[in-house]
Amino acid sequence: MLWYCQDFTVRQTDSSNDLPFDQATLVRHVERVLIASAPWQLMFMRLRDIYRWEEPRKTLVYLLCTLFLIHVNYVGTFGVSLALCMMTPPSSTRSAQR
Repeated sequence: MLWYCQDFTVRQTDSSNDLPFDQATLVRHVERVLIASAPWQLMFMRLRDIYRWEEPRKTLVYLLCTLFLIHVNYVGTFGVSLALCMMTPPSSTRSAQR
């Protein structure tokens, strides 16, 4: 039983509150952040393709949509709607069929 609990014990018995720097722990945490942020990285790479005109037709579509939303004063409504759509999980096909 003690073997299972040994990771939960205090690693340092000094009177100071500062933990020693551990590069392995830092690397582990950075790896987790990079893996967890992969969807955001993909989104930002797609945005970069748009503003750099990597695909001119796609950039033109985004430009026309933005200009239309500005013209009809729906930019704020679109932003809130997009945020709500991104926060709701997609429904599976099984639950849609029931």
